[in-house]
Amino acid sequence: MPRIRGLSRRTHEAIWLLEERESRFHTASRLRTYQSALAEPGGLPLSPSPCPCCDPLEARDELEQVLRQLPPFSRAEFARLLAPLDDRLRSKTVPYPWPERRPWATAWWQLLWQEP
Repeated sequence: MPRIRGLSRRTHEAIWLLEERESRFHTASRLRTYQSALAEPGGLPLSPSPCPCCDPLEARDELEQVLRQLPPFSRAEFARLLAPLDDRLRSKTVPYPWPERRPWATAWWQLLWQEP
């Protein structure tokens, strides 16, 4: 597993164990997808990407799944890593004006809309 800058060895090991147990997780790759989309100037393209691995909101969904399965110490550390990225996402978007049209949305980032 590639190292994720800003995380302790303990948290890396917890993520590695999780990825070994559930091979669907690719935490470092999904974090890079999320970070690179937020680094772009201007708004965030929130339309579905033709490739799920390149979609920043799909990446955020997976990062949340990882976060929820980590032990408490690692969860707190990983949440601190995500917090500034989430703040950046909020600054690039506005709340979706018709949340009732997205009954499937269970997370705040699924109810965002790119600013015009």
